[in-house]
Amino acid sequence: MGFFLILVFMVVLAVFVGYQSTSRALTNTEIEHKKSLSLLGAMLVHERIDGIKTLGISLADRPLLVEKVSGGDWDGAINILQDISEKFSLVDRIFLADPQSIIRADFPHLGNALGRSRKQTDWYKGVSKTWQPYVSAVFVRDSLPKLKVVDIAIPIKSGNTTIGILVLQIQANNFVKITQNLGFDKEEILYILDQKGHIVYHPFFSSQTSIIDFSSIPVVGEALQGHGGVKEDYNFFKHKWKFAAFQRIDEFGWVVVVTQPSQIAFAQRDQILFRLAIFYGIFSVGGLLLVLLILYLWDAQQKVYDDLKTAQAQLIQSDRMASVGQLAAGVAHEINNPMGFIGSNIDVLENYIKVYTGMLKMVEGLRPCCEDGDINKVKGILEEIKLYQKSVNLEYIVKDMDGLFAHTREGIERIQTIIKDLKIFSHEDLGEVSSVQIEEVIDSVLNIVHNEIKYKADLKKNYGTTPLVHCSAHKMGQVFINLLINAVQAIEDKGVIEVRTYQQDHYVCVDVRDTGKGIPKENLKKIFDPFFSTKPVEQGTGLGLSISYEIVKKYGGAIKVQSQAGRGTTFTIMLPIK
Repeated sequence: MGFFLILVFMVVLAVFVGYQSTSRALTNTEIEHKKSLSLLGAMLVHERIDGIKTLGISLADRPLLVEKVSGGDWDGAINILQDISEKFSLVDRIFLADPQSIIRADFPHLGNALGRSRKQTDWYKGVSKTWQPYVSAVFVRDSLPKLKVVDIAIPIKSGNTTIGILVLQIQANNFVKITQNLGFDKEEILYILDQKGHIVYHPFFSSQTSIIDFSSIPVVGEALQGHGGVKEDYNFFKHKWKFAAFQRIDEFGWVVVVTQPSQIAFAQRDQILFRLAIFYGIFSVGGLLLVLLILYLWDAQQKVYDDLKTAQAQLIQSDRMASVGQLAAGVAHEINNPMGFIGSNIDVLENYIKVYTGMLKMVEGLRPCCEDGDINKVKGILEEIKLYQKSVNLEYIVKDMDGLFAHTREGIERIQTIIKDLKIFSHEDLGEVSSVQIEEVIDSVLNIVHNEIKYKADLKKNYGTTPLVHCSAHKMGQVFINLLINAVQAIEDKGVIEVRTYQQDHYVCVDVRDTGKGIPKENLKKIFDPFFSTKPVEQGTGLGLSISYEIVKKYGGAIKVQSQAGRGTTFTIMLPIK
């Protein structure tokens, strides 16, 4: 009898532990799904806005545009830009203003806009504060037709002097095009807010003539303060609890929120847990059928274990997808900048070729005159050529060609470098090992995660002279990505990340140091355990360091950590020299 009581107790305990583990794993899976979706939405919004901002910077740097604006030829300047809204569907309207905010030209032309001061607008206050590009909050424009819009203001400069402002205007309802293909579950919605908490896009609030303020909603308030993550709160509109993931776009302060009723978001989890609860209840009242019940519960426990393994696999996949989304956002940003000015340079070169073509046609007209010996016609054509050269400023074009080619070549080389570095991590990992220069792997990773680091930390590299190590560049790249992203996330405001390499005895060592918030002393022995994280559950899966530890251990190395709360953390990777 005692044996059966012990057996029953062990089975009950196993079911209870399985219940709790499954609950945590399934909850984490849904949390990571929502976080991945909000991160991907933020990435898409940031990429599109940043692309238009980069386009505006490229347009504002055009020599011909600067020349027109400097000379006060605003109509000539706007004519240069008339095809932009056709090529870029998000751009609804373009206008030019002087440094005092007076609208001087616009396209398409709105009759009541020209000559009006815009000093009180958000876009002018933002751009004139530092004379740097600025993304405005959403507002309802007062020109007809009245629509809810967002302005991207770019200063036009001649040297260090601001001579005008280029403004690219986007209709708020165009943002639906950015997120409509993400694929949402039942009653799952995504909405976008500006830096003031006002709705830019929301599927249930589609009015184009009113501004709706969501800043008082708790998740929005947290996101506007720079926080990101997940939260469950009460939806007063529908009188039920909802589950929300939120992500802030740091560069211009916008927020992306993904919400779903909690009952639907956790329906699959609750169904599994309800089934487990039934199993537990049956066992509690099943003393008379003890032997059969033990066999039944054994089978149920195996099913719980399978469910847990499935949930863990889903969680690992969600973690991987979140990392890929974050990495893709940075790489897209790094490639987008050179692509912007390459495209602009090609447009300028196309116009220069047209000038050369016109010159060649005029020179070709000299041939029949020379053959006929008609000196007067020759002199007349030469005079036309001189006038043409002066009108198109041919001397400037000749000088500018070399600069344009050099600038374009620089952008192409930058893109080639990023693609070369990505090849290390993009191909299928076959576990191949080779002799690797560890500094080259680190530089490749830094090129990829540069966009994640630059907004949070100053990067310092201190490379020593180290020999080759025997490992997989792909696997070690994954380790360094995990450590660098962790370092970025540990820094709350602005800090320093330092990467140092050196040789110590028979090891090549790499230190990754940050000046973040540090790790509590009592957690240092547990940080390499699977699913353990010093961050809240909703902000991390705790798999990154565990995976990194196993990779380094596989190559005969070790990872050490030193940390002090409030001072920062240093991870040291040691790889044997062979």
